[in-house]
Amino acid sequence: MQKDILSHIIPKSFTKKWEIRKGKLRYYCFKDEQIKEEDSLKLFAKEGLFTQEEEKFLNKYFEAPISGYMDTITTKGDVLIKKTKVYRAFVLMIFQMIARLNISLNGRSDQNIFSMSELDLNNMISAINKNYQIIRLVINPTTPLFYPSSGLILFFNFDSPELITRSFIPICLPITQNQLICMVDKKYDLKLFEDRCKDNTFQRLSISTTKGANKVLIPPSLKDSDENEIINFIKKARINNDLELKLHKEINTLVRDMCDAISAKIPEI
Repeated sequence: MQKDILSHIIPKSFTKKWEIRKGKLRYYCFKDEQIKEEDSLKLFAKEGLFTQEEEKFLNKYFEAPISGYMDTITTKGDVLIKKTKVYRAFVLMIFQMIARLNISLNGRSDQNIFSMSELDLNNMISAINKNYQIIRLVINPTTPLFYPSSGLILFFNFDSPELITRSFIPICLPITQNQLICMVDKKYDLKLFEDRCKDNTFQRLSISTTKGANKVLIPPSLKDSDENEIINFIKKARINNDLELKLHKEINTLVRDMCDAISAKIPEI
């Protein structure tokens, strides 16, 4: 009988920048309300999550292109991700991170993406590229990013009517302690995102929500900070993020209800 292979919900290459020393990750566990350490090989991993063939597929189309990109990035360079294979990899990775999280919580499910040819993948990405772009943001180094166990950061912002009333919330992937990749609608003003890089908005959002993450990696640059201060920040950020998610949902429901009410009053022509 073939032994299940150990699969990572979050690829090890993604969490490498959060290692406090080689192969070791420091994280906060919401369940135990404690700061702990774990081997990077074991944290965010589960046996039998993917088959060997599926792992090869993920490595070819997702992890290898992204790892290559991450090995070459600096704090400078293009904001927009333009290289086709890298753009494709980040879009697929965002979708796959959501799927990985669902599988880890709910068990196996149909993964049609593994049966898609490269042509089918490219056609799907071309359709997505018509409306969405992948951008790279550099965060203020004094507000380093945490890393949620979902691997994803949702960008809530109530300064822009566009971001409030659209059901699609920009999704981000942290790639270093002060850089992240975001998938955003092409209609959005990128200055809004860049402005939020100057304060602690993304650091707070990197704590994620109650439904989004049960653990968060602590950035190594905070290794000398008081643990109680770190825990207090994490708890306050989580409360804030949960409230923003609830508010975002309520606003979208209200907008849809208003649109439905207005449409109902318009006579047919």
